[in-house]
Order: sequence, then C-alpha cells, then structure tokens
Amino acid sequence: MKAWATRSVSDFPAGKAVKLRATQNIISACKLNGSVKLYRNFILIV
Repeated sequence: MKAWATRSVSDFPAGKAVKLRATQNIISACKLNGSVKLYRNFILIV
C-alpha cells in the first residue's frame, strides 16, 4: 500500500503540492491509527 501511495504521489501535478502535502498527512494519520478502511475511503474521495 505504501508503494502504491508513493506512485500516486508522483502522478500529482506540481500545482497541487499543498493538497498533496495534506494528503500525505492524512494517509500517515490513517496508517498511524490503523484505519485501513478510512485510508481506502479517503483514496476514493481523492
């Protein structure tokens, strides 16, 4: 899952760096809490 997230990160346009940084923070928070379901739902929203 981490590798997939890394690939997705490199696909983001440069203009969305701020959103990207927020996305990484949310993903990290989800992993820290062990909320795999929340993580997957967030990816679908993004």
